[in-house]
Amino acid sequence: MIQNEITKIEERVRKDGSLSEERKSELLSLLTTMKPEMTKLYKSQGEYIVSMIRFNNNDEVSAWKKNM
Repeated sequence: MIQNEITKIEERVRKDGSLSEERKSELLSLLTTMKPEMTKLYKSQGEYIVSMIRFNNNDEVSAWKKNM
């Protein structure tokens, strides 16, 4: 599950027209670095991570975050 979520984030970064190529590269590099660590964390704290993913994917929460 966590790998799928990271892949979705990577796709969003690649498709985002508002980010410069330099910023996209930086973010994609960070995601690549995070993948193995997130996989380890998911194995030990999976339920908590799933909760965070659901919270992050909530459209209302996303709209709220944008207005902060």
